Amino acid sequence: MRSTERPGAARYRATAARCPFLPYLGGSPTNGVLVGGPGSGKSTALLGIAEALTAWEDVAVSDIDLGSSGAGLDPMGDAIQRCATGKAAAEILLRDALSIAKARPRLFKKLGMGRNWQPSPSHPALVLLIDEYPALVAAGLFPLVSEIIRTGRKSAVTVLMAAQGASKDFLGAADPASVPLRIALPCQGQDVTRLMGTGAIAEGWVAHRLQPAEGDNPRDASVCYI
Repeated sequence: MRSTERPGAARYRATAARCPFLPYLGGSPTNGVLVGGPGSGKSTALLGIAEALTAWEDVAVSDIDLGSSGAGLDPMGDAIQRCATGKAAAEILLRDALSIAKARPRLFKKLGMGRNWQPSPSHPALVLLIDEYPALVAAGLFPLVSEIIRTGRKSAVTVLMAAQGASKDFLGAADPASVPLRIALPCQGQDVTRLMGTGAIAEGWVAHRLQPAEGDNPRDASVCYI
């Protein structure tokens, strides 16, 4: 992984190694947002994250995708615990995840976990990868995601929301800047501002200048701002 430091910004080139921006870090669950415009490699990035997460014995990964016309995380096969491509199935999956998030704190003392859930192969962290997030917002399911974000971190139940842009539809009822982990692939300037905050571009968050791969020219393939 290559890191180029700028004032207030971090630019990364991902590798197959454990990247420090995954939604789950060795017992430190994190909610996240990933934005990448058409051709940015967003789907490939999600697939890479899923491959890394499913390689860990103490993480269970679920996939929600209400708007994609591609294969999504299908190549992962049974490595993905649960998948939902329709509204009804997505609502069930989200409600189940929320129930787990709310129930786990009652087990902290019994299982000797202290103040936070301690993931293990028998008690794994749960990560929900949500692609084409605006479709989920349009389906009226954002309140469930919002509650998971609010209550799930201590229970090791987290989400990574992905979209082609940080539009108002993407924001739903909450600014994605309130989510600690923010990843910007090649996107528009307005996406950078909405994702990273006012003044972010002046501070060096310039994901809108990244150039997606074209033909045999990799250009800025695999590069993102975090």
